[in-house]
Amino acid sequence: MALDRRLVERAVLRRKLSMALLAVVVGMVIIVGAAMVFEWTLTAGTGFDFRVSDLYKKIRTVIGDDPVTHASFRYIAGGPYRYREANCAWMLDPKLSGGGSTINLSIHFMDMFRTFAGCRPHEVTSLMGNSTWNLPVEDYSSVVLRAPNSICTIETGYTYPAKLGVFDMRFSIRTSRYYLIARSDDCLEVHRTCDAHVETFSTPVSNAFWYPVFVTESIDRFAKGQPPVADLNALVDAMEVVDAAYASSRTGGAKVILADPH
Repeated sequence: MALDRRLVERAVLRRKLSMALLAVVVGMVIIVGAAMVFEWTLTAGTGFDFRVSDLYKKIRTVIGDDPVTHASFRYIAGGPYRYREANCAWMLDPKLSGGGSTINLSIHFMDMFRTFAGCRPHEVTSLMGNSTWNLPVEDYSSVVLRAPNSICTIETGYTYPAKLGVFDMRFSIRTSRYYLIARSDDCLEVHRTCDAHVETFSTPVSNAFWYPVFVTESIDRFAKGQPPVADLNALVDAMEVVDAAYASSRTGGAKVILADPH
């Protein structure tokens, strides 16, 4: 019975994600068409949907202005067969997708680290591999980011033997006052460093469930003339780190120094 329930939940999630994608496409067609007719000025955004999640908002609230000293994000997704099943085999062609789990999954945590730490990393080292599936894209990625007073590790992959919507996840963030842990069982632990007091919050940890919310909020922000959830500057910042990670991996994990922003 439990297995049947999980299969039904996954099917429902798949339908919701399909509807969210359809809403994005239809919404963009309507918006672009209206902009051409009424000569609107469009503001473009990018899909960092973790930013609308309860998990992200709770972490931001707890951290506040408390400096992040180190963070780690582990997010291992199911195998590449899920892309073939969803008729998205192009995700496994680096000429079309840009790469594997680094550009697809790690990029979300590069954005999260920058927003949580309040600064951009200046050093990137990385190693990637495709030994599990022997495909042109990496199925495992390990990236280390160094900011002026903080270090972050990001581990992603397509190696967890699970269906859509099930992941091997663990996020940890350390500040001067707190140690936060988010786990695969949709639990966020907030440990207070002064007395070891622990608070536990129930919240979805994966971002897969938040795309419908992200789409709704993005359209609502546009309608109200508000800035997007994440603008293109956020995407540029994250893509600089992604490019540096691929460059580091190609050279066997050599350190890549990011240029200061202009």
